[in-house]
Amino acid sequence: MGELSIDRFEVVERSYPLTAPFRTALRQVDTVESIAVRLVVADGPEGWGEAVPTARITGETRGSILAALQELKDHVVGRDAADLLGTARAVQRALVGNPSAKAAVDVALHDLVARSVGWSIGRLLGTAATSVPTDMTIAAGDLEQMLSACTRALSDGFELLKLKVGLRGEEDGRLIRDLLGALPESTRVRLDANQGWTPRQAVAVLEELDRAGITVDLVEQPVPASDLRGLAFVTARSPYTVLADESARDAHDVSRIAELGAADAVNIKLMKCGGLLPAREMAAVARAAGLGVYVGGMMESNLGVRAAAAFAAAEGDPVVHDLDAAAWLQGGPRAGLYYERGCVCWEVSEREPMGEEPEAGSEA
Repeated sequence: MGELSIDRFEVVERSYPLTAPFRTALRQVDTVESIAVRLVVADGPEGWGEAVPTARITGETRGSILAALQELKDHVVGRDAADLLGTARAVQRALVGNPSAKAAVDVALHDLVARSVGWSIGRLLGTAATSVPTDMTIAAGDLEQMLSACTRALSDGFELLKLKVGLRGEEDGRLIRDLLGALPESTRVRLDANQGWTPRQAVAVLEELDRAGITVDLVEQPVPASDLRGLAFVTARSPYTVLADESARDAHDVSRIAELGAADAVNIKLMKCGGLLPAREMAAVARAAGLGVYVGGMMESNLGVRAAAAFAAAEGDPVVHDLDAAAWLQGGPRAGLYYERGCVCWEVSEREPMGEEPEAGSEA
């Protein structure tokens, strides 16, 4: 592979309406606001990545992402993408924070290098897999709304459902019991409170479910992200696996979680940590500390989901990940990505390793 001097840095904005409101204890999303980055080598390959504004989680808005990308452009254009590690590190050092903006550029760099040799991102990361298991998220709502969504997801072939809770405190226990009582006995579920419980509320709900003989695959981020001691309090008393999400933003957070015994596993999201380079660092630290690794995402289009799925496949853990976001798009996921029998699947071609792309946009 020769030099891949990055000639152009373009930004493309697109909106993808959702099939239904995506409601959690933190926020409600009705449309995915995608900000894609296109890196181009003159008379050569190009690479695509995506950022999405998630102010309640990463602190980023559309305006802040666009401003960050303008800054990151100066650290990328003219550099040799073939020096993937060096260029990706330059992106991470360029700004404090702004993880989604960094992720868009980091993924575009990886995509560009992969395309230069006719590979997909997955193959660049060391895997030939073209699918990984995923759960299906059930947005927070009343019993009737959640039951209807669960029934649809099961009929669509998803075998593991992630229930968004955390809005009712200890009353969530009754909602979960009533919901599962109305579903087939074989239904497998996860719980995601999105920081909505206090430590004592979380323990009360989980103990109630355990007494009722309810099996839960895992419990995600039961308490506020900054309350690691509260998270450790829950983990020490939980009859179920506890997964840290918003509490685990980078490798340092993972080390701290392990040190405090604050969780059993971590949820790694490219938008939350800054891309594939920091995601791989987080996974390595987690494994060294004996923590489980799951891969998730924000509400993203096929661009973001595809990159996260390739990372999940390369990590090789035999777990069900959380990569259902593209299934929420009106009309379903775009070309090159689809859902089948509880898996997110993707097609691999030398021409378009990332699947369908937005049309070219303006230079940042």
